Amino acid sequence: MPGIAKTKYHLRQDGPLGGGSDFFPWDIGSLGSQNIARVRASLNLPDALPMPAELYLDISKIDAGQNVALDPSRTWNWNGAAITTFESSVSFERAELGLIGRSQLNDWMALRYGVALRRFLFDGDIVTDANMESLNFDSLWLAPEVGVTLGLPWELDLDLAYSGFHRGELGVGSDIQRPYRAVAELRRDFGRFGMALGYELDHVELERPLGPNVEFAHLRLRTVYWAIELDF
Repeated sequence: MPGIAKTKYHLRQDGPLGGGSDFFPWDIGSLGSQNIARVRASLNLPDALPMPAELYLDISKIDAGQNVALDPSRTWNWNGAAITTFESSVSFERAELGLIGRSQLNDWMALRYGVALRRFLFDGDIVTDANMESLNFDSLWLAPEVGVTLGLPWELDLDLAYSGFHRGELGVGSDIQRPYRAVAELRRDFGRFGMALGYELDHVELERPLGPNVEFAHLRLRTVYWAIELDF
């Protein structure tokens, strides 16, 4: 499942003396779009539940980096120090194990609903002319999902889904703040072969305490992907 993702992140690393620095690598204007590697496998469960359902596993990874001299007309700080260069190497890794059920409302619309166990890992190495930091956030949480599937002309289906109903006590690892995801996917099945074109917005903020302060990574991924599906 190849795709292109626009990565946007906001980092904060508090220092041992208190205070800290916020940094938005997007502001530099050099991060751009990145290739995404993604694999999805699903298993239909037509007889196990009272409605048609699908058990799925979705795994993806995005690597991004930049190495720039910062605009000297502006003031830049990271971890309490003034900087003039910024180099980053970051990785976004996502894994999702979920169950989706469908209830047919009429011949052209079905409700979709379910829940997934999501894992999000952000790993970033930040190097400047003044300091070097490594940030690592890893969290696991339950994410309920709702949506609809619409039947369109030419045997096309449009899946619309939203996930963003996380309850904080269900998370493990870094604290989860404001997780939500919206997906629109247009698909066409040809018997045992299918194709899909989709757009996904994935947003999450991962936090952890650092003494009286906090460090966090505020992440947003916008992905356009194309999928080839095979039915075994």
